[in-house]
Amino acid sequence: MAAARLRTEVAERGVHDAELMFAPYVSLGSQLSTANTAILAPLTTWNTQAVLTLPLYDGGVRYGAMKDTEAALEQARQALAATRINAVVSAAQASRGVSVYEDSRRVAQKQRDLAVRIDRRTRDSYARGAGTSLDLVLSAQSLRQAEINLVLVEVQVDQARASAVLTNAECIY
Repeated sequence: MAAARLRTEVAERGVHDAELMFAPYVSLGSQLSTANTAILAPLTTWNTQAVLTLPLYDGGVRYGAMKDTEAALEQARQALAATRINAVVSAAQASRGVSVYEDSRRVAQKQRDLAVRIDRRTRDSYARGAGTSLDLVLSAQSLRQAEINLVLVEVQVDQARASAVLTNAECIY
């Protein structure tokens, strides 16, 4: 955003420079000279001159420069607007990503809690003689997978939060 704003300011200065091409200007010059030998003139002479220039006709260079700088200014403004829109969209996507991953974490936590209850009931049924060792292995495997999924989703939540902080951060440079 800062770079796009600065490009717009530079383009505005370019338009002002092109406008100044239409203004008259004065050139000043001065020359000081000394001679070693005396002639019919004084030994030291000082010449000054001032020239007033009124730009009347230049073949369209000034108007072309004016149109060119106005077009560059419009492009810079459009780039600034696009950058602003992209920043707003990126911020919204980052905050939405955080909420989506937090919802995924809640779902994964519910799945893990359900796997814990199923594993507990499977162990109870095996202790009473109603289940098999295969049921124990399968329920323990489901519990481990649910815990792994929960940890992975928690990492994704942390990454989304970090991404949102970086997206919404304001760089002072």
